[in-house]
Amino acid sequence: EAFAARAASRESVQVSADGSISSAEVHQPRWISTSDEMSSEESSEDDYDEAYQEHPDEAADEGATEVSLTVSQQLDKVKKDQQAAKDRLRKLNKRKTEVESELSLDFGPDNVWWSLRDSCFELAADGYTYKMCPFDKSRQNSVELGKWAGFKEGSDYKVLLFENGQKCWNGPKRSLTVTARCGSDNQLLHVEEPSMCEYTAEFITPAAC
Repeated sequence: EAFAARAASRESVQVSADGSISSAEVHQPRWISTSDEMSSEESSEDDYDEAYQEHPDEAADEGATEVSLTVSQQLDKVKKDQQAAKDRLRKLNKRKTEVESELSLDFGPDNVWWSLRDSCFELAADGYTYKMCPFDKSRQNSVELGKWAGFKEGSDYKVLLFENGQKCWNGPKRSLTVTARCGSDNQLLHVEEPSMCEYTAEFITPAAC
């Protein structure tokens, strides 16, 4: 059983310097039981237990809700991780396809054309904007003039071919033949249409040197 200290009065005698005698109360501690305080704490716990026993369903519902939220959060995290993994896999597959495509291309002796694989060159002429992208596509404004078809055989990697472009009205599919010439800068020049939907151009580039 716990105890608490309380002061109890006791009379003591004091003698002053002139010989007079006086009395005073001296407070000394004595221990008393604190069973009343313990009873109060036990009573509070009993009240809590009684409240729980009176509404067990509410307490159970609160616990189930907390568990449900935790499981839901975990499921959300798993779904996000799965989506992130799918996105990474899709990017890796795309890059793999690009690398395989690049490896299948012929960039000429010592890969002299490799540095132009992701480049495009434009020329504004006669009200049109021509765009030529080696190893990809060529356009006249929004009209596709052709897809990359490789270097013309026997041209020593000096003639670039673009074929199977957008079909002309009452005519063939468009195409573009680009003749490369040695120069210090990359520059698209002189786009012409000598035959219906068959285009030609000149391209100045160090790759042709």
